[in-house]
Amino acid sequence: MNSANSIIANAAKLRDLNEAVKSTFRVRHEGASQMEVWREACRQFHLSYDQLAFPGGLGESMRRLTERDPVAIESAVQFLEADPMFFRSGYTKKSSWNISAGEFR
Repeated sequence: MNSANSIIANAAKLRDLNEAVKSTFRVRHEGASQMEVWREACRQFHLSYDQLAFPGGLGESMRRLTERDPVAIESAVQFLEADPMFFRSGYTKKSSWNISAGEFR
């Protein structure tokens, strides 16, 4: 089970990865090596996103939430309490809340 500290640390990693994409995007047109650095920043961001965006992996945890898995529910509560900020975190918060709320009405 992930604590609020690890959720916040993962959010910081995602912000750093996203910033690398943005900063390399600005200079990618300057040459082949800059383009490759940008591509690698994008690759790292996309490879890391699922595992860093939500405890247990975003896709898998959302699926488990729909199945009323107690561990996934606890992870969603911890995630919402930690209130991490990163690229698309608002969508993740809304999805985890809606899935959880929809399952228990």
